[in-house]
Amino acid sequence: MSKSEQVRKITPKLDASAFIKVGSSGLSNWQAVNELIANSIDSWISTGPKKNLHVDVILENNPVNLEEGKLIITDNAGGMSLDELEQSFNFYDSGKKDDKNSDTYLGVFGFGFKAATSKIGKKITVITASNDKEFHQIVADYEKIEGKGTAVKLDIVTKKQDSASKKLFNNSPVGTRVIIDRFNSSFPIEVLEEYLPISWKKFIGPENGFDKKVKITRSSGKTKKEVLADTSHADVDTIFPINETIKIGKGKNKSEVTISGFVGLRTNKSLLNMPTQGIHLYRRGQLVEPYTHEFYKKGDKHNAQNSLVGELDIGLDASVTKSKFDKDTEEYKQVKSELFKILSKFAEEARIMSIAANQDKKSVDKAIAEYRKKMGLKLSAKQAKLIASGGTVADKDTGGGGKKDTVIDVAVGDDDSVKFRMNSWNSFTIDGDKYQIIFEKVADEAKDGKLYSTMPPQGSDIYVVYYGGHPQGTHLEKALEKQEKDNISALLVRVIISESVETFLKNQKLSASETKECINKVMNYKLQKGK
Repeated sequence: MSKSEQVRKITPKLDASAFIKVGSSGLSNWQAVNELIANSIDSWISTGPKKNLHVDVILENNPVNLEEGKLIITDNAGGMSLDELEQSFNFYDSGKKDDKNSDTYLGVFGFGFKAATSKIGKKITVITASNDKEFHQIVADYEKIEGKGTAVKLDIVTKKQDSASKKLFNNSPVGTRVIIDRFNSSFPIEVLEEYLPISWKKFIGPENGFDKKVKITRSSGKTKKEVLADTSHADVDTIFPINETIKIGKGKNKSEVTISGFVGLRTNKSLLNMPTQGIHLYRRGQLVEPYTHEFYKKGDKHNAQNSLVGELDIGLDASVTKSKFDKDTEEYKQVKSELFKILSKFAEEARIMSIAANQDKKSVDKAIAEYRKKMGLKLSAKQAKLIASGGTVADKDTGGGGKKDTVIDVAVGDDDSVKFRMNSWNSFTIDGDKYQIIFEKVADEAKDGKLYSTMPPQGSDIYVVYYGGHPQGTHLEKALEKQEKDNISALLVRVIISESVETFLKNQKLSASETKECINKVMNYKLQKGK
C-alpha cells in the first residue's frame, strides 16, 4: 500500500451468504439495472439537484461464456462518502428514510443495491467520490465470500484524485461507478433497449419536474446511444387523463392514494400485439410493472384488447426491490377495486378500436369519434359529423354472412394477423421479423448435464449452445453436418429447433394454440433447393 492510499476494513452486518441469496429476490436483469439507476437518481436528488445528471450504461454480454459478461454503470451524481459506501454493503441500512428528501427518493430500504448486483453477476466493484480530493474503491467477490459467514472482511481503499480519476465519472470528479463481472445469466442489450425508454421516460423526458436534465446512455461494443423517452403509441385523440384520489383504510388508518396518468388506444394495425398491450405502473416516476391488465380485465390478457395502452403513477409503496406492488395488502386491493370501476370500460373500447384498426382509416376515424363521445371528450367538427352519419364500427359486418365482430383473435396462418413461416431449416419469420437459429458448440460438459441450451435472442439471432463434452455431443455435431442429406439427422435437429422456437414464442406471449400451430410449421417444413 502506497502512502497515498488508506484502507478501511469493513464487516457487513449479515452473513456473507446473503449477498448470493438476495440475487434470487425475483428481479429480472432489466429491473436490477433500474435499481442501480435509481440509486444514481437518488444521489443526484440529494445534491439539489445542482447539475444535469448523466448515467452511462455499458453492457458486454457473451451468451456462450457468461464469465466474460460485464456491466458498468457510471453517474456524475453526488457520489458516496467513506461512511456511505460502507453503509451500502449493509442490509436494510439506509439513511434515506430520515433524509429531507425521503418523500422524493426512489429507494429507502437499503436492499436494492445488493439484490441488483447479486442478480446480475458474481463480482462487484464500486468506485465513488463525493469531492475532487479523493475517491474510494471496494471489490466484493460474492462467490469467494459466500462461505465466510459473519467473519467476512472487505477492504475500502481510499486514494487521492488525479487527472484520470477526475474524468472517471462521465468527465466529472464526483460520482459513482459500479462494475459487475461474471454474469449469472445471458443479458442481451436488446433487453435494455426495450425497457430503459419505458422505465425512465418520466425523468429523461422534457418535463421531468426538475430544473436540470437527466440523460441516460447505453452502449454495447462500439455502439453508444442516448436513451429516448418511450411513446405509448396511443392515438393523441384517444388519450384519456386519469387523476384520481382514492380513500383507503378505515378509522384512524384512513388515508388517500393519488393516481395520475392516462389510458389511450392504439389505432395503427401494425402496433397491435399482446405483449405490449396494457398499462405501465410507476412509483415516483420509476417503472414498477410494465404491460399490466388487471385494472381493465379479469383473467388473462386477450387479443381483443391489443389496442389498449396507458401509464399510471400510483402513490403506494412497492416491494423492497421495486419490482412489483404488494398485491396482498388491503390498500392495494382497494385501489385495484376502485380503478377497475373506472377503467374496465376501456376494454370494450379497445375491442371496438381493434376491429376498426383491422379495417381501414375511415373506420378508425369513426371509432375515435364514437370513443370521444362516450368518454365525454370534446368532438371536432369532423368527428361530430361522423357521429351524425349514424351506425357504429361495432355493427360492421365481417363478410361472414351477417355475423358481427365480437373479438379479434390472433391466429397463425398465411392470411391471418400473425404470420409465421419457415425460411430455411434454421430460419423463420414472424410478423415480418426474421430470426436465425445458430448452433454454437462448447467443448466442455454443461454443469447441469444438459446436451444443449437455448439462449435469449441476440437481436435477430437465437443461439442454441450444445456441449461437446456431453455423451451425445458428438452425435448432435454429426447430425448438424448431415441434416440436409439424412432424414434421421434432420429429424433430430428439427426437434431441437422446434423446442427453441417454442421457448421464443412463449416469451412473445403467444397462446398455447398459436404456439402449437407455429411448431407444426417447424416440424412440417420440407427442405427445398434455394432455401
